[in-house]
Amino acid sequence: MEPGPTDAELVTRMREGDRQAEATFAKRHSAWAEVYASKLGAGDLAPDVAQNVMLAMISSPPPVPWTGSVRPYLRVAIFHELIRARRHKPTVPLTGASALLGNLGDLALADNRTSPSSAAARRQILRVASQALGELRTVERVVVLLRSVEGLAFSEIANITNRPVVTERVTYFRGMEKIRRRVSELLCMEAPS
Repeated sequence: MEPGPTDAELVTRMREGDRQAEATFAKRHSAWAEVYASKLGAGDLAPDVAQNVMLAMISSPPPVPWTGSVRPYLRVAIFHELIRARRHKPTVPLTGASALLGNLGDLALADNRTSPSSAAARRQILRVASQALGELRTVERVVVLLRSVEGLAFSEIANITNRPVVTERVTYFRGMEKIRRRVSELLCMEAPS
């Protein structure tokens, strides 16, 4: 059995518009790119990061000064794409914000089945909590979501972020305090006079 083309040969053929070379390149490196993104801590973003990098590599192949693997080039591209993806502030769905209500103390309503007005108030708090969560710094938002929505322990969060457990605790409590303060402010502004 004859070995397939090298990465350098594939990239050269991709630059010439060879669709078969693009398919071979994607098949060879897509799964690896996703695993590498996961190892960098991409979590749920890993498939998207890998896909974006692979699409970028196929649509605009890198220069071909090397004779070995393209993976060092992919590593850098994945790292930069992950940074770009993390800068994007995702909108937090209300279901994620509702998990925060258990941590908001007096602002949370225990049961939305008690009356229509309680249900409406709960929806308003969810909307405001979601907005407040989106206003946090990325580091705080990630820690708050991992703790409140995903239910991870501080030690698990520290393993994901490669930061000390104490730092994650402080980040979480500061983030939650900012959310409490912002929810109080937003609810007071919306309250009828």
